[in-house]
Amino acid sequence: MQESAVDEYVERFEELKSLMHSLNSLLPESYYISSFISGLKEDIKPVLKILKPVTLMIAFDQAKWQEESNNVLARKNKFMPRPATVVQMGTPIGNRQTNYMNDNQQKQKVLETMHEQR
Repeated sequence: MQESAVDEYVERFEELKSLMHSLNSLLPESYYISSFISGLKEDIKPVLKILKPVTLMIAFDQAKWQEESNNVLARKNKFMPRPATVVQMGTPIGNRQTNYMNDNQQKQKVLETMHEQR
């Protein structure tokens, strides 16, 4: 089971694969590919299942690329907060003002609007 970076998981997996191969040299590569994918973290595993790597080396590379992609997205999202916006209705599109509200303010505004519509 992957508990650290993909590189470390690959190293450990290769050690275990070597041991398994010494016990049963008839296991096909597809067995090892499936075992490798099954042990990946949940944010990497589905991508490899979709890509269906045909060799273990390809699976290793794809897992590393997906991990790097996930890391880039995480860094990008960390530095780009997306505040919720409320647009004033009833003004021309070019003149609309955007107000930033926190969650409680938004909830209060929705409740007030619902109450007014009754």
